[in-house]
Amino acid sequence: MAANGGKIADYERLNKVPKATLPWVIINTTSGSGAEVAIFDIISDKSRKVK
Repeated sequence: MAANGGKIADYERLNKVPKATLPWVIINTTSGSGAEVAIFDIISDKSRKVK
């Protein structure tokens, strides 16, 4: 979002990022989840009741 702007809902589907993203700095904060290496995120929208 920093490189492309808009709302998080604008990126709901795959391949919706028009410009290259900023470099990532990843800090592992939990043990065993593997979240730091996953290529997907799960974002909840409570108003529409979707993830």
